[in-house]
Amino acid sequence: MTRVMRDLLAFSFLGAASFAAMLGSAGCNSTSTATSYTPITGIEVLPSSLLQGLQCGTGVGEVYRYVVVVWRDEDGGPLQEPIASNVFDCFTTALFENLPASDGGSEEFFLRIFAYNSVSLPATFTCPGALSADGGVCSAQTDASLIEAGAATWTTTCTATQQQGIPVLAVCQPLVPLQTDSGVVAD
Repeated sequence: MTRVMRDLLAFSFLGAASFAAMLGSAGCNSTSTATSYTPITGIEVLPSSLLQGLQCGTGVGEVYRYVVVVWRDEDGGPLQEPIASNVFDCFTTALFENLPASDGGSEEFFLRIFAYNSVSLPATFTCPGALSADGGVCSAQTDASLIEAGAATWTTTCTATQQQGIPVLAVCQPLVPLQTDSGVVAD
């Protein structure tokens, strides 16, 4: 073996060893910083639990939008002022996040649903301006006029127990036609 080849071989070996040592000392950081995640505390109303036989649409016999009004359940006592309400497109899941909770970590709520076809929907519930990017939910409305059910086509009730850190599903009865004061069922 010539001297040049021997020097090249030695240099290659030293270069590879130095490179391996650099990799070993530079290695990957084995510690990581994780950000904490706080689950959403809330109540969800699934449209599928309300519709059961009805369909979304713009026809007279189809659900166009629905209003959810939320009250704190006062152990069977008379309902106080609603604590939240909103208007949702028929196909959109109603979501109420971080409603007031008790010190015990869970709270009982009573929900009333008023559903409208496109003809009976009050003008004040038409979501003036652009809809939000989260699936067509109108801007939050807590106006007491939302509990005016005179024009509603269908109605139902739900109950829910909000639990800290858990989005829970409201337990709802299917929508039923609303009867007017004269006893006539609305179409």
